[in-house]
Amino acid sequence: MSNSENVEAYIEGNFNHTQHSLNREYGVSILIPCYNAGTYVEETVESINKQNIKVPYEIILVDDASTDIMTKRAIDNIYNSPFLSVITFNERQGTQKARNVALRHATYEYAFQIDADDLLNNEEALITKGSYADRAIDFMKKSPDIAFVHGMTKMFGEYNGYTSSAYPVSEELAVRKHHISNAIVYRTEDAIQSGGYDESIEKWQDWSFGIRLLNYRQERGLENKIGFIEDPFYLYRIHSRSGRISHQKVDELAMTKITVENNATLFRKYYQGMTSDEIAEAVLLGKPDNLRDLLHISNNSLKTAFEYVVQRSCRLVTGVDLKVAP
Repeated sequence: MSNSENVEAYIEGNFNHTQHSLNREYGVSILIPCYNAGTYVEETVESINKQNIKVPYEIILVDDASTDIMTKRAIDNIYNSPFLSVITFNERQGTQKARNVALRHATYEYAFQIDADDLLNNEEALITKGSYADRAIDFMKKSPDIAFVHGMTKMFGEYNGYTSSAYPVSEELAVRKHHISNAIVYRTEDAIQSGGYDESIEKWQDWSFGIRLLNYRQERGLENKIGFIEDPFYLYRIHSRSGRISHQKVDELAMTKITVENNATLFRKYYQGMTSDEIAEAVLLGKPDNLRDLLHISNNSLKTAFEYVVQRSCRLVTGVDLKVAP
């Protein structure tokens, strides 16, 4: 059942840590921040429902005061979609706040977010083994030591192929600025108690959020294992109309320093005896290049590494994307 909510009363910095407490129902809340995504948001919601998710689930769409008429019509078109709730901002407040409001309204024990112009992969070979949410939750049910679960990401649209993050990440790799995808599946209570999505972060928001989860668990003496689903469940749309944060000019060192300072316990585990400035510089300088990413991909899967190289090489030489046969 859908509902629309005026959230003018949401106070910046006053994240509600106690809502729902520890009594959340078993299932997954899927969070979609949306600003001028046009008709893409219809495809996003449809791709979620096509996953045939077995656990109870809900989709919480936060319209961040979209001004685009196509987006408004698209939201009207999906307003009565099953399992969907719509929250509408009266004025734009940003992706991180939209995520936090959705998180604050989450009903279920687990959660993940998906951007309003991306998709979940519904290739039959993938979903016959279970939906992304079901497989991730199964990981986490079996082990309380798992902080979150991620899978591979595949680009589509104006460029097709795996992203450079097509390998499992560990706590140490994450701290050293390897990837944390935006669609990690995590425990809702961990996210709320850690403070949610940091609204001061303007770039590398997904990495910063994952670090915040890991730091929260580290401070409480919990293990930080990370689950990995070796399938490209997340489809990242590449399109020229995108106003994505990853395309904007932001001071990367400043963003890294905020994350370091706000999660000092975790960073000092790996960067002992260093100041926040020194750690931030070391993290930024240590960010893996394409070759190091490829080595990690190869160590995990030679097949994936081969596909990755062919996709990138073909694009570089011919400007045409090539689909590699399985």
